[in-house]
Amino acid sequence: MKTSPLLSTFDHRFTLLEVKQTCARLEAAASADLWAAWLKLLLGNEGRGTINAAWVASHLKGKTLLRLRPHLEGLADCAMNTHDSTLRRLWLTTVLHLLEQLLPRSLTPAQAEARLSPTLMKLLDFCMQRIAPTEENTHLPALCIKLAMVITHHFPEVQCELKALLHGLDDAPCSPAIAAAQRNALKAMAKKRL
Repeated sequence: MKTSPLLSTFDHRFTLLEVKQTCARLEAAASADLWAAWLKLLLGNEGRGTINAAWVASHLKGKTLLRLRPHLEGLADCAMNTHDSTLRRLWLTTVLHLLEQLLPRSLTPAQAEARLSPTLMKLLDFCMQRIAPTEENTHLPALCIKLAMVITHHFPEVQCELKALLHGLDDAPCSPAIAAAQRNALKAMAKKRL
């Protein structure tokens, strides 16, 4: 497969404008070759091109985002196994956006359970273990709280475990992002009377 002129430029640090332009090209592109080349970078070898592709993925919306549905488990696996905190954050953000589309609040618990694969259950465990903030990673706990909320929304018994973990953060020093994610999650659970 010939390298797309668009994708040959993924080796430098992207600007937000380049991310948005690439999203627009992927949304407008009828070319399966362009999508396949970008997807290869997204699930690639963790270089600059992969970071840029992941940044683009984290900004996809609507039908273009849903084209990543077959790769949801692969993205979750990549995020759980990388040592690159930037890539982890970008891949998890994309997974969060996909799960928000695939697990709407209108589903019944049985429908939600049918959509949860073993990989997504591993992702829930991964997130639950990383809710407590650490010095080296201040962004991951907030993202893990959001992911855990989406995955557990239909399962009150698991959300009770999440609630206990969130209350455990009350005495821990938290960044504003973690405090906001904690507050929003607890508020959402209170509406459901957990």
